[in-house]
Amino acid sequence: MTNIIRLSAWFIVVMASGWSILTIVLYRRPILFLPEKLALSYCVGLGFMTIEMALLSFFKIPFTIAAMVFAWLPFFIAAMAIGYISKGMGLLHRKAEDDGNRFSLPERFFIFGIIFEVGYALFRALIKPLEAYDAIAIYALKAKAFYLASSIPHDFLKVLGDPISHPEYPLLLPLAESSVYVFLGYLNDLSVKIIFPLYYIAGLVVLYFVVRRFAVRSAALLFTFLLATIPHFNEHATIGYADLLLAVYYSASFFYLLIWIRERKAAFLILSFLLSALCIWTKTEGILLTSVNMTIAFIYILRFKKDDLRRGIIYIAANAALISVFLVTKRLLGLQVHGNIVGLNLSEWFGSMMNIKRIPFVLYEFQIQFFGPKKWNIIWIIFIVAFLFNFRKAFMETLRPVTLAILCILGAYTFVYLIAPQEAIEWQISKTTGRFLLHFLPVVVLWLALLFRDKDTEV
Repeated sequence: MTNIIRLSAWFIVVMASGWSILTIVLYRRPILFLPEKLALSYCVGLGFMTIEMALLSFFKIPFTIAAMVFAWLPFFIAAMAIGYISKGMGLLHRKAEDDGNRFSLPERFFIFGIIFEVGYALFRALIKPLEAYDAIAIYALKAKAFYLASSIPHDFLKVLGDPISHPEYPLLLPLAESSVYVFLGYLNDLSVKIIFPLYYIAGLVVLYFVVRRFAVRSAALLFTFLLATIPHFNEHATIGYADLLLAVYYSASFFYLLIWIRERKAAFLILSFLLSALCIWTKTEGILLTSVNMTIAFIYILRFKKDDLRRGIIYIAANAALISVFLVTKRLLGLQVHGNIVGLNLSEWFGSMMNIKRIPFVLYEFQIQFFGPKKWNIIWIIFIVAFLFNFRKAFMETLRPVTLAILCILGAYTFVYLIAPQEAIEWQISKTTGRFLLHFLPVVVLWLALLFRDKDTEV
């Protein structure tokens, strides 16, 4: 019982922190639906709590519940003040649209399926402790070291300097796990796994409400159900890797960039930037994914008017500054950009671009993934067929930025494999391709939803 109370306290603090940040950042701009804002509150709250822990460590303040809560008090107070000012004005969140009809039989099936998948993911996550090799070696080991030291030890890069533990990886997940330990008061490899199914739930909620902005309710439920039932996606809600977290942060950052391109409301751009920052803080691949967002923004701001052009430039510059700070910090700490995959420095990249003999092997691995229903159901088959039969439409209107983002990511990850060191390249490609494809899977589902919407078909 004590364990449940302490875990509940952790969850409440995370949610309150995220809600406060979103309320302040989106001051009196109700762009998010209530469930959508709650889902983002968890992702943003936990992400910024880990940034707070890094700052506490920098100032040599031990990780304690009091220290972690006290730092958020000004944000709590500011958010409460905004809530008081906006009381009765509906300015804290967007009002849900009334469809005016009952759920149809297919909609009920989708809802039941989503609830079942969520419940099953929670069950699988919490019946056994962390056990996956990378989950322990890369993340949990660091999390335990941080908890036991009540800080990020100044020499942890040396102590955990073995390439297997990837000291160069960003620290969002290890610090998130450590925050759970702080609230529990002891190490618990079972309870700490609650982090992952909550991200899974948040990702589904965000996708539903983003699709709902473009399509009817039945379509939103259909494609949320489609994402929820993809084995590789819901499996990552149970095993303790950072790839699901990255998928949620990146996809959400792209979703709100897309909505900004469509509606030109600055609040969506702010939200996209906020999530991009956490994307970079989650995994090194976040740099590549954020760069794709910057590329899409650049392509579209060229035709925008003065105010939107200025906002787009600020967005690109702010993301570029984030990436620069991240890379400079790594260099100061003597860390590579990506230890075992991209071991080359920038001056050597172009010399490795002649590794075109790897392209057939990379494409072969991609097709194994694309046509592997055991991991992906038939999501990639549907996407490929839909893309080929709707090639012109894929580059028209709303679909164009999503199509460009997907193609840019596929091209960028292929480029990563071309410049990677020769040592064990075949093993690396076979082990990482599935994870890379997971990072933008919700974006692919959104692409299908937008195509579905354009066909004016209802379930």
